Amino acid sequence: MNVSYIIQAQNEEVTVGRVIAEIKKTNPYEIIVVVNGSTDKTSDIVRSLGCTLLYYKEPLGINVGKAIGAFYAKGDILIFLDGDIVIPSKDLLRLSQSIKDGHDIALNDLTWVLKRVKKLDPTSVAKITLNLFLQRGELGMNALGAIPNALSRRAVKKIGWWNVIDPPLAQTIGILHHLSISAPASPNVISTNKIRPQHRTVAKNSPYAKSTSRIIGDHLQAIHYLIQEKGVRGGYPDNGLRSLPKIDERIKREKNAKRSAVVSLTLQTNELSKLLDTLKKASVDEIIVVGTIDKQMRSSLQEKVTKVVSISQDCRSCASRAVGAMHCSGEAILFVDGHQQLGLTDILPFYEAVENRVDVAVHNENERLKDRYPLNAKMIVQNFLNIAVKKPRLQSHSLVSVPHALHRRVIEKIGAESLMIPPLAYLKAILENVSIRAVQLKLKQQMDSLAIFFGDHIEAIHYYLQTTNERGRFTDGGKNREILEEIKKWGFKNESI
Repeated sequence: MNVSYIIQAQNEEVTVGRVIAEIKKTNPYEIIVVVNGSTDKTSDIVRSLGCTLLYYKEPLGINVGKAIGAFYAKGDILIFLDGDIVIPSKDLLRLSQSIKDGHDIALNDLTWVLKRVKKLDPTSVAKITLNLFLQRGELGMNALGAIPNALSRRAVKKIGWWNVIDPPLAQTIGILHHLSISAPASPNVISTNKIRPQHRTVAKNSPYAKSTSRIIGDHLQAIHYLIQEKGVRGGYPDNGLRSLPKIDERIKREKNAKRSAVVSLTLQTNELSKLLDTLKKASVDEIIVVGTIDKQMRSSLQEKVTKVVSISQDCRSCASRAVGAMHCSGEAILFVDGHQQLGLTDILPFYEAVENRVDVAVHNENERLKDRYPLNAKMIVQNFLNIAVKKPRLQSHSLVSVPHALHRRVIEKIGAESLMIPPLAYLKAILENVSIRAVQLKLKQQMDSLAIFFGDHIEAIHYYLQTTNERGRFTDGGKNREILEEIKKWGFKNESI
């Protein structure tokens, strides 16, 4: 099988010769170098080394050169490189051998990075999240966005050479087409990556550097494609969440309370009585219990709670929260599950936060972001949602876990029914510019299946993309997409030197 190497280069006269020297050790079929926007001797060096030079006077933007090279390449295997990072020939051979062995996509294995870093950067979180959404969590942060990587000719046909311009989209298309993916080599491209102005200069209307903003936008664009192909939940189940559960009681607010509590009953538990006593000690003057409740349980609860709301079928605890929010009248509303073991010191900080001009008080789970092996998928995805809405300081804050508390004005703005899908409720609250405070609490959390969890977050991202655009209003770094359209229409276009 013939191997084509594709290098994108801009002012890389210092390194491009060494990059090509390592490639030549592998006996390549062809070496294509797409030089764009260069003002140094990169083109002269490429020509002198006998490579195919594709020259563009103006900068094309990141990865445009790779897409052009993919169109031009004739090999059975395409390996993509950058002109500023020298990859040892042994690693290049591992990539090509993996494709020869039957894989369609060969990635750089960056798993080792997770063992070294103390905190994941936004781009790594984006890569991991996309792989999780695509049901390929075992790939971790391995992605087509990191060089070197390789595609089979079959992969290029399935993905479309023009989609190489957006690596997360290309990877998404490949996975949805069930292409075989491997990660056979692990050259260090982190410490050798040249620091450029785009890595330091903050993008317009973004808290991130230009390169980070572009990569986040690329991943949101890939999720947008997933939604187009699989639906608003990315193909994940919703367990009948399109409507509120049937309620046996008429919605009627009994009183104007200061502190309300909504207690969801989804499990038979011995902790409920203790929890209700604790809520009373916390001066909660309206307690609403929601769940599938029989007459005997209702009778036993009447003396301890303000209202018992029985729903006619089993449902998720977040659906019970939505129902409870419709019934309660308090200014500060605490949401808890009936099986939770909570003391007075656990409950009071949530009320105190909301009573001190905080709109949303959440359970602080940020420490769990440090989990590496295995990766904490829940924390990673929650972190990505905050990254996507340009609130990185919120880290993994969310309304998925309870307890949490909301001021009534938040529920009035986002709608109680939004609480059925916690990430969507959280996102709507963020878009309303609410204030959020995290409460420290050591508590083991139970959650729905990851399938439901992922679907909820994809649905929240879908809502966000509808209010912005398919990239969440993140820059694409000035990629010259028009030139790819010209090539698709008219064939190859190359400027003469």
